[in-house]
Amino acid sequence: MTAAATPIAASAAPRKGAHAPSADAVRDKGWWKASQWLVLRRFSQLAILALFLLGPLAGVWIVKGNLSSSLTLNTLPLTDPFLLAQVLLTRHWPETSALLGGIIVIVFYALVGGRVFCSWVCPLNMVTDGASWLRRRLNITSGRTPRRALRHWIMAAALAASAITGVTVWEWVNPVSMMHRSLIFDLPDAIKPPIDPTAESVIAPPQLATLGSQQTIQVNPAKPPISAGEMALRVIGVFVSFAWGAVAAVFLFDLLIAPRGWCGHVCPLGAAYHLIGRKSLLRVSARHSSACNDCADCFAVCPEPHIIPVPLKGKGGVTPLILTSECTNCGRCIDVCSKDVFVFTHRFDHRRD
Repeated sequence: MTAAATPIAASAAPRKGAHAPSADAVRDKGWWKASQWLVLRRFSQLAILALFLLGPLAGVWIVKGNLSSSLTLNTLPLTDPFLLAQVLLTRHWPETSALLGGIIVIVFYALVGGRVFCSWVCPLNMVTDGASWLRRRLNITSGRTPRRALRHWIMAAALAASAITGVTVWEWVNPVSMMHRSLIFDLPDAIKPPIDPTAESVIAPPQLATLGSQQTIQVNPAKPPISAGEMALRVIGVFVSFAWGAVAAVFLFDLLIAPRGWCGHVCPLGAAYHLIGRKSLLRVSARHSSACNDCADCFAVCPEPHIIPVPLKGKGGVTPLILTSECTNCGRCIDVCSKDVFVFTHRFDHRRD
């Protein structure tokens, strides 16, 4: 069964003047129930970013490093598995803590769903969600997404290029890494007073040197005064950069060229997490599918709408579970469904009402 063969897919095409996908849910369930998973995801993304910023801005080093490789409370290492694979293929052996960090991340996302990273952690998700929202508001219907296999080809090409060149190739152009490094390294440098070259410096965290993410951090730097105008110019300079040009390109790509194109069709990091989460325990289920009224609101907000029809409309004992690892477990289908058709559950729960 394909998306085109089901009533929900047929009715999900954008309509001029159509109400917001969450309007019925807000009316029937209230604003919180119609937005709770979205709000919790934004809180998660911003809270993670805040933890990284506490060190550079306030000197409170709960987390050192960035999303590529970090050290929490000087104890817990976490390493991006895709970056770690590139490093290993360059024939540079990382520190044991970086290897351990990669294993911890793989085990965690193998349990909760690999693409949970995409919807609950990745800062670029806020950009692509914004593009999707604006695309609906402007009723943009043009554009075509590339084949879903493209992201796996890009992942394979990046790994091959790393093996051939001895360089972690994707990190040179990865908009996720560039956006995060710009926010947690460049932005604090722009806000803080100029650096005193005589101040003591340290490298943090230790394993980053091996992974190409080395960052010099000052200890007790001098703090000469800085005017508001100079600070504003420095902040503007942060956002007028190659990193934010790449972020803007992703936004425009999703808005004008390929709806939901970057995360589900191009990003090799998402492809890596897709493979990691193939057998994850956490799943979304259309358990109460009998209550579905074919409004297609879930289809409108889902970043991977092709995964909904079969669990929702499947006949003859088809499981209501969305078992594909393309699901990001974002919970938006749960939010916007006024009939509470969808629930979070585990992969062994095949109940259907």
